[in-house]
Amino acid sequence: MPVGKARTVNRVARDRLFVAGALTAGVLFRVIAYAERPSLSLDEARVALNIAGRSFMGLLRPLDYDQAAPPLFLWAEKVAVLLGGPNEYALRALPLLAGLLVPVFTYALARRLVEGSEASLATALTAVSPSLVAYSIQLKPYETDVLVCLGLLLVFTGEATRAPGPRPGRWTIVFGAMAVWASVIAPFVLAAIAVESWWGGRRASQSRLAAALLCWGVSFGVAYWWVYRPTAANPYLYWFWRERMLTPWGPDLWGKIWQILRDGMFTSFVAGVVEVGATRFAEARVIGVVLIATALAIGGIWRLAQTRPTTLRLLGALVGSVLLASAAGKYPLAPRLLLFCVPALMMVVAAGVQVAFSTNVRAPGLVLGACFGVVVLSGLVRNTTLVDDPYRDDHLRPAVAFWARERRPDEAVYVTAGALPAWTFYTTDWRRPDTTRLARMAREGSSGGVAFENGPPRGRAVRGDGADLAFPFAGGMELLGIKDGAPVTIGRWRRLPPESGWVESEAERIRAAAHPTAWVIGTFWFGRRDMLDAAVRALGGTRLEAFDVPGAVAVRYRFPAFPASTR
Repeated sequence: MPVGKARTVNRVARDRLFVAGALTAGVLFRVIAYAERPSLSLDEARVALNIAGRSFMGLLRPLDYDQAAPPLFLWAEKVAVLLGGPNEYALRALPLLAGLLVPVFTYALARRLVEGSEASLATALTAVSPSLVAYSIQLKPYETDVLVCLGLLLVFTGEATRAPGPRPGRWTIVFGAMAVWASVIAPFVLAAIAVESWWGGRRASQSRLAAALLCWGVSFGVAYWWVYRPTAANPYLYWFWRERMLTPWGPDLWGKIWQILRDGMFTSFVAGVVEVGATRFAEARVIGVVLIATALAIGGIWRLAQTRPTTLRLLGALVGSVLLASAAGKYPLAPRLLLFCVPALMMVVAAGVQVAFSTNVRAPGLVLGACFGVVVLSGLVRNTTLVDDPYRDDHLRPAVAFWARERRPDEAVYVTAGALPAWTFYTTDWRRPDTTRLARMAREGSSGGVAFENGPPRGRAVRGDGADLAFPFAGGMELLGIKDGAPVTIGRWRRLPPESGWVESEAERIRAAAHPTAWVIGTFWFGRRDMLDAAVRALGGTRLEAFDVPGAVAVRYRFPAFPASTR
C-alpha cells in the first residue's frame, strides 16, 4: 500500500476511534445521570403537572404555571406518561433519546459541512458538552430543539446535494411544516435554509423556494395563532427574559452582548456559570474560557470563509435569524434557548482548532490549542464528578417520602412557594387526581398568584398575608407559602433580601397551624432556609425529625404552647 494512502487510512481509523470514544463517554454521562432519577426541578414539575393533568387537546391551551412548550413535544410526553406512568423515567425519556441522538446527527451533518477531522472533533465536543449533557435529562424541550434543528439541516443538505443547486426538496418542505409544531426554534432553521436556497439559486427559478415559504408560513401562522400567541403575550415571561433581549434601543446593549457571549461559551464547554461561584478566580476562569473559545471561533470563521463558504452562509444565517428576532424583542438569548446552536458552534470551533494547529506561526497556535484542551478537560471533569449528582439542588422527592413516613394524620404541613409545583406533583394520586386541588395550586402558583415564588414586591411590610392559603389535606392542613417579594430575572440572579415582615409572618402561620407540631417542607435558596428556621425557633419551635439536604428539607417542629385550632 502506498505510504500516502496508508497514512490516510490510519488517520481515518484514528478519527473513527476518537469519535467512538467521545460518543461512548457522552452516552455514559447521560444514561448514568438519567438512572440516578433526580427529583423534578421547579420548571420540570410545572411542565409535568400540565402533562399529567391534561388531555391531548388540553395541552393545546395555554399551559399553567407560565410554561410554554411545542404541541408535538407535549403530546409525545403525554404518550410517555400514559405508557410509563407519571414518573421521572417516563417524563425524561424523550429528552434523553434526543440527547443520545444529537451527537450522531451532528456527525452526519458535520461530514457534509466541514472537513473530516473537523467533523470528528465537532462530534466529540457535542457529545461531551456540559450544557447538552445537562438538558438531556431535563423535562424541557431544549434538547429536542437541538434534534429538530439538526434533522432539518440534514434533510435539506441531503436533498440539496441531489438537486441542481441548493433548494428545499419535497421532504424539507414537509418536515419544515411539521417542525414548527415540534420546536419553537424551527422558524430560525427554516429562515437559514431559505437564505441559503435563495443565495445559491439566484440564477435559477425560485418557484420551489416560494412554495416552501408558503407552506412553512401557513403552518407556522396556524401554530402561532392557536398555540404560541398567548405565551408571546405573557407579561411575566417578557419581564423575566427582557434582560436577554438584544434590542438596539435598550439599555446596556454591550453589557448584554458580553453576558450572552460569556454565559453561552462557558456553559457549552465547561459548566453553568453559577456553578463556579462568584469569586475573582472564578470570574477570571470564565473570562479565560470565553477568550479561548472566541479566538478559535474567529479562526474557524476565517477558515470556513476560505474553504466552505456555503457552510458559513448556512450557519451564519441560522445565528443571524436568532439575532434579528432578539433585536426585535421577540426571542431572548440565554444558554438554554440557544442550545440548538451548540453543534454549529462546535463545528466552527473545530475548524478554528484546525487553523491553530496548522498555522505558520506554530507556537501561538499550539499554546491556544493546549489551552483549549484544558478547557475541554474541565468540562469532562465536571461531567464526571456530577454524573451521580446530576445538576439538582432541589431534590424534593426524598423529602416528601420522609414526610409521608413520619407524619401523623392530623398534622399541618407548610410548603414553601418554590417547592409548590414539585410538592403538588409528588403528593397527587394520579390514579384519582384531586382536580380541585390541582386547579388551586395552578392558580396560586402561577404569576399573579400569592404563592408564586418569583412574584413582584408588595411595596409594604408583610403582615398576615396568606391567611386564606390553608386547606384541608390528608387529614391535616396544607399551608401554601407566599412569595417573599424579592424576584429575580434571567439576567439578574443576585437576589435581594425578602420584604420586611415576610419571614416573621410565615413563621406565625406555621405556629398557628401547629397542634402542637407542624411540618415545613420546601426548597430554599439565598439563605431563606436559615431565616425561616430562626423565625420559627424564635416563636418557641423545636426541631424534631428532619430530612435535610442542601436543596430540600422536611422538618417537624414542636411548639410548647399553640393557639386554638382555626380549622
